[in-house]
Amino acid sequence: MKLSLNWLKQYVNINTDVADLAHNLTMAGLEVNEVITIGDWRECYVGLVTSVEKHPNADRLSLCSVEIDSERFQVVCGAPNVAAGIKICLARPGARLYNPRSNSYEKLKANKIRGVTSEGMICSELELGIGEDHNGILILPAETAVGTNIESILSDMILDVELTPNRVDCYSVTGIAREISALTGQALCLPNLDSPSGNTDVPLSINIEAPDLCPRYTGAIIKNVTIKESPDWLKDRLAKSGLNPINNIVDITNFVMYELNQPMHAFDLNTIPNGIIKVRRAVKDEPLTLLDGQSLKLDSDTLVIADDTKPIALAGIMGGQNTQITSSTTDILLEAATFNGFNNRISSDKYRIKTDASLRFEKSLSEELPIKGLNRAISLITDMLDTSTLAAYLDIDTNPERKPLKVNLDTDKIQSVLGMELNLNTCTEVLQSLGFECSNVTNNQLTCTIPYWRNDVTLPEDLIEEIIRIIGYDEVPTRMLTTEIPHHKTDNQYTLKESVRDLFVASGLQEIISYPLTDATSLAKLELSDILPNSINVLNPMSGLYTQLRTSLRQNLLATLQQNQYNHEGPFKLFELGRVFYPSDNGLPEEIETITGVCAGKKRESHWSDGSENISFYDTKGIIEQLFSHLNMDVSYVINADGTYIPTQSATIFYNDNVIGTIGAVKKSVLQNFDIHFETVFMFDINFNKIIESKTSTANKFEQISRFPEAIRDLALVVDQRIASDDITKQILTQKYVTSVEIFDVYVGEEVESNKKSLGFRIHMQSMDDTLTNELIIEQIDKIMTLVSNKFNAQLR
Repeated sequence: MKLSLNWLKQYVNINTDVADLAHNLTMAGLEVNEVITIGDWRECYVGLVTSVEKHPNADRLSLCSVEIDSERFQVVCGAPNVAAGIKICLARPGARLYNPRSNSYEKLKANKIRGVTSEGMICSELELGIGEDHNGILILPAETAVGTNIESILSDMILDVELTPNRVDCYSVTGIAREISALTGQALCLPNLDSPSGNTDVPLSINIEAPDLCPRYTGAIIKNVTIKESPDWLKDRLAKSGLNPINNIVDITNFVMYELNQPMHAFDLNTIPNGIIKVRRAVKDEPLTLLDGQSLKLDSDTLVIADDTKPIALAGIMGGQNTQITSSTTDILLEAATFNGFNNRISSDKYRIKTDASLRFEKSLSEELPIKGLNRAISLITDMLDTSTLAAYLDIDTNPERKPLKVNLDTDKIQSVLGMELNLNTCTEVLQSLGFECSNVTNNQLTCTIPYWRNDVTLPEDLIEEIIRIIGYDEVPTRMLTTEIPHHKTDNQYTLKESVRDLFVASGLQEIISYPLTDATSLAKLELSDILPNSINVLNPMSGLYTQLRTSLRQNLLATLQQNQYNHEGPFKLFELGRVFYPSDNGLPEEIETITGVCAGKKRESHWSDGSENISFYDTKGIIEQLFSHLNMDVSYVINADGTYIPTQSATIFYNDNVIGTIGAVKKSVLQNFDIHFETVFMFDINFNKIIESKTSTANKFEQISRFPEAIRDLALVVDQRIASDDITKQILTQKYVTSVEIFDVYVGEEVESNKKSLGFRIHMQSMDDTLTNELIIEQIDKIMTLVSNKFNAQLR
């Protein structure tokens, strides 16, 4: 939020250095990001234009004679509003002026313009850097003394303050002024907010039909107003706060919002039949066109301000186009209300409309603010427009019996929170400087009444925070902890994930980190529409490429492979460990940790001595087998996975009879969808949540190593092609003395029937008790042959 120092000085005397003030505000919890200086023009003075003549060599330029302290200067000017008798800002050579072309301040030099020497420049708001208007020169008030340095009139300092969401009171100039008053000890001088006096005889009807969404609504009718440009002081206040002046009535409502934190709106009374206002929920699909021209179809949860038949404003967000203030407006209806913060934010997000008003209302403003904001706006309008009169004044409060919150605070609580003793009189002084009322002060306890603008203070700890941030956090003494520091508790899931990342990186893979958002087109390229659940749509997507929460990591890896495929031949080994999001019945998405990888290209970097082969299925399988070995998981593979893979070159991975992932060669059609030109790409996709759930927390146990030699025998078995080698391996491992089994050969060819294949098994046997004899080994091999012959109709090749 940008705050003019000159505006702040209207409410509190600021006699400290601005840098010190910014530091003190920051240390009190209101971070000042930047102090912007408006001024330092140097050679700029108030001048009187004594004559204006036509330039001899240019139709659109004028030769002006400008007087400063009895000196006259000849200045060339192209502004259409220059005239004799006006007072202006004259920049002499050497002045620092803003150049919009270079977006910087530059030193002014004397120059000839169309053959005539110009001894300075008559400045617009843009050249001075105090506004955006460059259509004409800046005309100063007639009472301004000629020769006065412009620094003393127009210079200012702007504080750019970073506000936290809980400090809604500081979204106003008076809120920051109150903080400065408490920090510096200077008196706070607020504007008069008393109710107006006078007769109000014009009928005004306000009916709150949704009291749960609008607990208080105030309104006033002001007649005989003249819509015109705002005075300079008002435009200056708004411009320095980042608002564009519009007209006097709209500018006053914006001024009150920035001054007191109460958003307001002004309606053209003549567009509201019979002066009837209803605060109600919208009817489903009810239309409303807003001030910015946006047409909405409302739903039944949206709060609107309506006349007798139709909505005229989106409550707390933006007014309607049909009731806006125009140059022909003569009578107005002023609105100041309190709206439900949660409902306001829901509506603002739903229709994607963020305004200064909605920003404040969504933080749940106090019900005491509307009447004060209304009184202030009435005072400003009637003072500015002599002909205007207050014709109606109405305050509808659905809970007039509300009482302010009271919080008790004692010295023991202060001691336990801060670790230091504070005198209650000191605490009282600090709290009172912030607007808190303190009563029932005893030796060790006081009762604080929370002011209406501080809805963030509800607990004794909040009061203690208020006290210490004003006194200064530096005053809190440094002390050792009174208790032991707790031992670090290891996050097993985090440790497991990091160990898996390290394992994959050690295996030559590179980790990618992608957005958790995707779009329907990318997911459709995977050809998994029959498997993946419907994606969850994002309400406010960053772009058309990020409209849904991802249900898979595969599309991100394939897209990354596509972007890098032309850089070199490989190897490309990529993986990502991240979350995918599935819809659930509890309203929040189910988050599933997943680890997915792709492998493509050459096995190794190209070298003159090595005609490297391409990465194969078994290279990829070896990577995840390293993972399962690391996790002590004995997994199995069943041929054929999901629709992303080639059926005969893929497998589903099982652990304890549960599916935990897939591996295989990606289908040609999927590669074409992603514009990937590699002949073969292998992928694995593992549900990491299931690994975490199934992995036991017991430590690894040592098993005695046999002291006796190992015997190795090879068997070549001919079986049907449909039989998986893993099934045979499992059966062989059930036999006595068999410690491990490896596949060393797979053959399909002339010497084997067309529907058969030959599998070569290397069987390792070992005894813990003695050396295996040749007779015992032959006996075990015979048993194995009998077993596989009966189970799989296997024949020895």
